[in-house]
Amino acid sequence: MHISKNIIRRVSRPLAHGLLAGVTILVIASCGLFYLWSSAREAQLDAVRNELAQLARVAATLVNGDLHKMLVADSLRWWADD
Repeated sequence: MHISKNIIRRVSRPLAHGLLAGVTILVIASCGLFYLWSSAREAQLDAVRNELAQLARVAATLVNGDLHKMLVADSLRWWADD
C-alpha cells in the first residue's frame, strides 16, 4: 500500500507541474491576444473617426446654406403647428 501511494505521488507531481505550466502559458498567451485585439480595435475606430470627419468636411462643402436654412425653417414651422 505504501508503494502505490509513493507512485501516485511521483506521477501527480509532474502532472501538477505540467498543468501549472500549461495554465501559465495559456494565461500569458491570452493576455497577449487581448492586447493585440484591443490595439487593433482602437486603430480601427480611429480610422473610422478620421474617415467620417473627412466625409463630413466634404459634405459640408456641397450643402447649399440658403436652401438648408429654408428647409430647417419649414420643418420648424411644421413642428410648431402640432
